[in-house]
Amino acid sequence: STLRTWIYGIVRNVAANQRRSTRRHAAEAPIQAELTSLAPGPLDCTQDREAATFVQAFLSSLDDKKREVFALAVLEEMPIPEVAQALGVPINTAYTRLRAARQDFQRALARRGARK
Repeated sequence: STLRTWIYGIVRNVAANQRRSTRRHAAEAPIQAELTSLAPGPLDCTQDREAATFVQAFLSSLDDKKREVFALAVLEEMPIPEVAQALGVPINTAYTRLRAARQDFQRALARRGARK
């Protein structure tokens, strides 16, 4: 045989030994008893639904002016200067409405916590 076929035989045998060794060690690897899921569980889904219902009820209890500012600033995370510009109100008025809406939200949270 030529040098080329001799080297090919050696490489093939080394590769085969490596594959056998890998299979043997893979069989010895411990199997995880518990698989974790990244999907939210039933409790998380229920809590999210309750929170969304609470926020929706709170928003419907606000007057239109406070609701607009609260939704844009808190829920949509828009900066107050942009909120004021979008609503066509002075910036201090937007801040005042946001402060009042946040106070109302805190009171609503307190009432909800007292009921539980």
